[in-house]
Amino acid sequence: MKTKIKRPTLLWNDRCQTGCGLPGHAPFRVMYTWSWERWKKITPKEVAECERELGSAPVCEVCAAIERRPQGDAPITDSFEGTSPGQREVPATVFP
Repeated sequence: MKTKIKRPTLLWNDRCQTGCGLPGHAPFRVMYTWSWERWKKITPKEVAECERELGSAPVCEVCAAIERRPQGDAPITDSFEGTSPGQREVPATVFP
């Protein structure tokens, strides 16, 4: 018997951002961002169109970034970690 791997639902919005149903990979449906950016499920027809036009199927941007990160790399952390509150201020940029 073959084991079928269930993949999370693939989603996208009007700005062509892609995400999936995993927490944090796309806005939750109850959030204002979901309706304002018009997130929706990607249909099989839309997947086929993307493959034909772009040469590859759409993928979740977050999942793809995780897969590209080399094994053993430290997770992304706050850049201010280990600094005192006075050091956290960003210097002002001077324009001529």
